[in-house]
Amino acid sequence: MSTQSIGLFLAANDSIHGLAGTAASITYTIFGKGPLQSKILAQGQLGTADALLYSPATEGGEQALVSAIVLANVTSGAISGVKLGINGSAATAANQILSSSSIPANGQAIFDGRSWTAYDSGGNLQLAGAGNTAFDATIAAVTTPLALGTAGSAATAAHRDHTHQSPGGIASITAPVGPVTNTETQVVGASVPANLLQAGSVVRFKASGTITSTVDNVITVRVRLGPTTLTGNIPASLAVHCGSTPGTATTAPFTLEVQATVRTAGAGGTVYAAGGAFCNLSGDAGQAFPLASELFTPASVALNTTVLNIAELTVVTAAGTSAVTFQTATVEIVKM
Repeated sequence: MSTQSIGLFLAANDSIHGLAGTAASITYTIFGKGPLQSKILAQGQLGTADALLYSPATEGGEQALVSAIVLANVTSGAISGVKLGINGSAATAANQILSSSSIPANGQAIFDGRSWTAYDSGGNLQLAGAGNTAFDATIAAVTTPLALGTAGSAATAAHRDHTHQSPGGIASITAPVGPVTNTETQVVGASVPANLLQAGSVVRFKASGTITSTVDNVITVRVRLGPTTLTGNIPASLAVHCGSTPGTATTAPFTLEVQATVRTAGAGGTVYAAGGAFCNLSGDAGQAFPLASELFTPASVALNTTVLNIAELTVVTAAGTSAVTFQTATVEIVKM
């Protein structure tokens, strides 16, 4: 037997053998030019014991040229232990041209006259070595979010051809918060594990709700980051008069968004935040006032990223005559 760039050249007494780890699971088809003409030289299914698949001698010929071999997995599970041999048992290492390979569920392994390639059921090329796992053909199942830092499970493996940079939402409210008056209250918060935040990490807060006030009181919204709730350092704060002449608001809707960026990490780290709020005010007689906007006062403050920190949005009013109710509020890590 000799090899050429276009296939395997078999002399009269040469032969191809094969077996698989599971019987009747791998169908083989051998293409080439036999003693008489180009055709399918042999076809069948591999068994678990070595068997002769093809030899020119079975056709009474002196030679044949094998141009292609197709091994098709006809089952819904991966089949391992697939072996092909030349001039002897495929179970013998010295004879093997395919050594104990695995073919994906409903996939193929193809010899094109030069080399072997393998494909999954979707036609995706399978590459050898770590880090080259093909995409799952199964649609990912819906999963329930867990607390940040809690290990979970998924029905299908995550794609591993890229680094995930956007973990997304890590906390949200599932019921209204409020009405909050003159006691500072956490609206939404999330515990961020030690050393998770790095220089360039971004935490974003989004919220919406309504304000009702009989007096034009100051309403203060803060972003806090620190190891203890309601005492963390404040990289952004907004003090807004959400009222108008005569200083009242009735279920005035508002939205806000603040983004905090870690500037330096470590025990002496720093964080900077900025954002804005928008409030549509309503007067005593139902008069509509123009859309009002306010900018969160930004500052660079200390943040020890080597300890667990609580990233939270809080609110407090100057007096009980003003109340704030939050209908939505989320915390997101938009960049690790």
